[in-house]
Amino acid sequence: MHRLPRVVGHRYFFLALCGFFVLNAGWLALSVAYPMIFDEEYHVGIIDIYARQLSPFITVQPPEAALYGDITRYTSYLYHYLASFPYRLVSFFTSDIQTHIVVLRFLNVAVMVGALVLYRKVLLMARISPVLVHIALLFFVMTPLLAYAAAQVSYDPLTFALIPAMAICAIRVVQSKKWFWWLVALGVIGALSTLIKFTMLPFLTVFFVVALGMRLRRSGPRFLTQASEQIRRSPWLVVVGAAVLAALSMALFIERYGGNVLRYQTLTPDCAAVQSVETCNKYGPWARNAMLEQQQLFMQQPVDNIAVYTVFNWIPHIVDDFFIAAVYPTASAPVLHQGTPQNLEGTAGHVLTRVVGWAGFIGGVIVVAWQWRRLAQYKALLVCLAAGAVYVGILHARNYSEYVAFAMPVAVQGRYILSILPFVFAAILICLSAIRTPRLKVGAFTVACICFVFGAGALPYIMYGQPLWSWPWMVEPNLVLQGILNYIRW
Repeated sequence: MHRLPRVVGHRYFFLALCGFFVLNAGWLALSVAYPMIFDEEYHVGIIDIYARQLSPFITVQPPEAALYGDITRYTSYLYHYLASFPYRLVSFFTSDIQTHIVVLRFLNVAVMVGALVLYRKVLLMARISPVLVHIALLFFVMTPLLAYAAAQVSYDPLTFALIPAMAICAIRVVQSKKWFWWLVALGVIGALSTLIKFTMLPFLTVFFVVALGMRLRRSGPRFLTQASEQIRRSPWLVVVGAAVLAALSMALFIERYGGNVLRYQTLTPDCAAVQSVETCNKYGPWARNAMLEQQQLFMQQPVDNIAVYTVFNWIPHIVDDFFIAAVYPTASAPVLHQGTPQNLEGTAGHVLTRVVGWAGFIGGVIVVAWQWRRLAQYKALLVCLAAGAVYVGILHARNYSEYVAFAMPVAVQGRYILSILPFVFAAILICLSAIRTPRLKVGAFTVACICFVFGAGALPYIMYGQPLWSWPWMVEPNLVLQGILNYIRW
């Protein structure tokens, strides 16, 4: 028992954790038939369109792009543009779409491993003990939904990496003597991250405002003098490179967000504001929302107030999503532009995993409410939690406004919250460490690990999956593993 903290706190434990994650996410990337849940066909389709041009700007929307809504002024385009280059490279060797998808999936798994490294770095920089950091990342990796989010073609893994990257830059702005260059790095990374996914705006705003405010407080009247001194003492290649990157990132940011505000009076214009209604109707989510909005205008169905909606709808939906194992099954070889799949099959996962997860959620809320004062000494973690809270608040407000407009919840998904879970888990563990009962903590840790290992990663997919869920070459291996697991199934 006394050796457990030494083992968990060792860097080899973290490497084993990354290996566990790669094994599970890699198995899903290799196994699950295209398209996987979470709009994989949407991302692959846009990547394919970008692969036909060198410019990141699409001025005239091609007809086949109607399946994806407007792609000329949408703000989350940079991932698709960047991913189009490995897509083009693979195209030199094969035209097989299955190969393209598997390669892109494994690139996303690699990016997610990089995100784990960055999460570990920022938590250690927040002066949290390696033991608590590794346990927090253990539970993050064992959240069943994470492997699905990482193992498919999507911009999610890249956003997971960019959030801790911005946090690291913000901490360096406050702590480092060369803070000016870290401030430039924060601006560059933050501006580009908002072009990966527009939901990065709250994180950029909080990190930049807090870092700049604390630096101004520390430097005082010497702020500009210190900045100019750092520029003067740096090699000219560093100065020129930073200036080019800053100019490029700001130009891209202004072109998209500034252009949208000037032309459409909003950061993210609706599809119908840019394209014709006929075009937008071919995009599944837009057509669904338009139909629901019209129905609500005529029927005026009653809706719950925000408190009832939050407690009995939004929170249960978000938490339950963390334990789902689901795919879009395809009956034949995948076709690139096949539109939104119609048949969703899935499983809620093992009941014990779900019970432990809900108990952990409720217990975590109680522990943090009881011992919240312990977090005061972890200022960097508090900033990360504040950025996450602002993001979740905006997400919740948007979900509720759509619920009122449509009289039903839409776009409520647990994967939108995954990126802040390492910070949340770390906060819970810090508060939990106040309990001076080692046997209780070790026992709870062991039980939670057993339950989560049984329901984490690829296991629910293998245990409950159907042959239709897999690529043809993975049907037999998954059935063999399923038969083995059935002997030890609880």
